[in-house]
Amino acid sequence: MVTMLTISKWIDQPVQRVRFQGVRAVAKKSLLYSVCLPSIFFLAAFWCTLASAQTNTSVGANLDQQTTSPSRGSSASASSSTGPIALPENFGQLRIGEAFLLNFEVDGVPELSQQLTVEGGNIVVPLLGPVQVEGDSLRTAEGKIAKLLVDGKLLNNPLVHLRILQFSKPYVTVAGEVQSPGRVLLLSPRSVVDVLALVGGETTAAGGTVDIRRIGAAPDTEIEQVPYTNGRDSAVARNTLVYPGDEVYVRRSGVVYVLGEVQKPGGYLMVHSGTLSVAEAVSLAQGTTAIASLGEAVVIRRNDNKLERITVSLKKQERGEDEAVQLKDGDMLYVATNKIKSAFVTTQGIIGAALASAIIASSQR
Repeated sequence: MVTMLTISKWIDQPVQRVRFQGVRAVAKKSLLYSVCLPSIFFLAAFWCTLASAQTNTSVGANLDQQTTSPSRGSSASASSSTGPIALPENFGQLRIGEAFLLNFEVDGVPELSQQLTVEGGNIVVPLLGPVQVEGDSLRTAEGKIAKLLVDGKLLNNPLVHLRILQFSKPYVTVAGEVQSPGRVLLLSPRSVVDVLALVGGETTAAGGTVDIRRIGAAPDTEIEQVPYTNGRDSAVARNTLVYPGDEVYVRRSGVVYVLGEVQKPGGYLMVHSGTLSVAEAVSLAQGTTAIASLGEAVVIRRNDNKLERITVSLKKQERGEDEAVQLKDGDMLYVATNKIKSAFVTTQGIIGAALASAIIASSQR
């Protein structure tokens, strides 16, 4: 009996052990599922959310790029159509020139709308025929055409619109006493100072006047003269505009001759603001010699093919006791050794000395 109970316990122990181990395994699996699975699901959800955000960001960036691409493309196409040069702010002041292509419209009359080309300075306007527009601004040309339509009793109070579609490269010709004379590309009106800066400025022989011949002007048209000297304040030159197609010429400065008893006789360019006084001329010649007469000097001036003889006192000119005598282009100043010799010096002798003298470009401005 005891033996049977012992055998029975010996058999039941492994069974209980197996059952306990099975229960423990199930418990472990339950613990694993209850703890690990939610963590896995949480990590998976977090990863999906992160991936979705990155995708949205990428898509948004692509959409932004696609949104901005057309404007960039249109800018590039516009640049390629008009060339690499950007249009300036005052492009509306551009004067109409040869070979310009203009769009012509009249409000309320669409059948008159055309594209017109400037040929020979004219455009052929419907109902009017050739109209001179070269050298005009758009507003001026519009007013001119509107007036012709009214005067011809073709339209009442027409609203004319002109728009530049194409234009030939507008140039300005700059010549005379400048560092780099030639043609300069000019898209819009610029001041005289700016235009001269584009050619490197004036030379040392430049005078005090800049001549401007306007675009479309007849050959006998009066040339506009602008006072300007490099390095000096010139409000007129800053406020005077040069338009594409204009011709700019910088005059050479005048020459005065300082002769006789001076340290360095010769011809001197009037680079000092385009004017030169007697005292300044003597200073350019490095002053008088020790035997020079300061009482009287002679100025020979040509007026209307006649020679005029002017006597001045160097001493009073230098001291400012007399009003400064301004020399003109071609004047000849002669300094003698004494009053007697000054009185007897001949005009022809002074002219001969002037012709034999060298031209000296002073560095004084």
